[in-house]
Amino acid sequence: MTPATPLRIAIVGTEHAHSRSYQESLTQLSSARITAFLDDGGTIISALQDRPRYDDLEALLEKEPFEAAIVTVPPDQAPDVLVRLAAAGKHMLCDKPVCRTAAEMQQVLSAVERHGVRFAAGYPNRFRPVQERAKALIQQGRLGTVFALQASLFTTSVSARGADSYAFKKARSGGGILSWLGCHFIDMLLDITDRPVTGVKGFVATLGGDDIDVEDAGTLTIQFEGGAIADLMAGYTMPRNIDDPARFSQKDTSLSVWGSRAKLELEPFGTVLQLVDYEANGERPIRQVHSLPYPMIPGYVGALGLYMMEDFVTSIAEGRPLRADGSDALRVLEVLDAVYGGATLVRG
Repeated sequence: MTPATPLRIAIVGTEHAHSRSYQESLTQLSSARITAFLDDGGTIISALQDRPRYDDLEALLEKEPFEAAIVTVPPDQAPDVLVRLAAAGKHMLCDKPVCRTAAEMQQVLSAVERHGVRFAAGYPNRFRPVQERAKALIQQGRLGTVFALQASLFTTSVSARGADSYAFKKARSGGGILSWLGCHFIDMLLDITDRPVTGVKGFVATLGGDDIDVEDAGTLTIQFEGGAIADLMAGYTMPRNIDDPARFSQKDTSLSVWGSRAKLELEPFGTVLQLVDYEANGERPIRQVHSLPYPMIPGYVGALGLYMMEDFVTSIAEGRPLRADGSDALRVLEVLDAVYGGATLVRG
């Protein structure tokens, strides 16, 4: 259901690496209208230059009428900002991983519940067709009993991205590669398995020689209820120099799922899924390759960001559950807490 009048949305935070992409997505959403900005010194796209700007959250709340906020601020600022927005009765969509720790996220969730507002976690890959298909196949039992999952994520180096970014300062970000980008993969593993986590272990290291206090390489293992095990390996490894690594960085990714009947292989940030069927009447496994594209329009992860924001807006209008909410963000942060709490950062 499309709201009778566009939902009025404020953008809270412009410095964040994804703020510009969120703005681009929102300009294509007819059911929402950006009314104002909390501008912390970042970028505002040309189509929105006429919107009012504030450098203080209380001034924005006092002077601008809006029902919801897209929050793109660093994780160290998010808890305070989100609690204040919730207290003002504003619905919120916040970019991943939202906060630095599960305890901070729990404070946000308590405020969300107390004030009766909606909270969406910024995990646009929940709307990626290959992830949706993988989850459906697992839930339908097409793979049989799931034994193991293995994912990998390698992308441009710290120096290519800029070592002075808050993403490489633990006090601001909470962690390194496992937190900033690995959170997408943790969320994916939790989403497609849809089972409680019973154990987590991990290792982290800084190997690139950059002056940072978070990991540029990390691995973690998750055990799910029932015994299935998932591994994730990640690293900032590629020596590529690009103008805007947050938007155009090269990534080398994979995800495989092994079951008792079949195996899944997919591109976690891509469009191709392969089903390897072991039950082929005693013959060699049958491979089925599926291409599941989505429109690459301007905005956050092409059309995926637009789908995520449509889900946010219609959830408010219809009162229905979100595809990714605060409890999903909390589960990811609980996994990260377990890794960082049990792992010593090793320097190469």
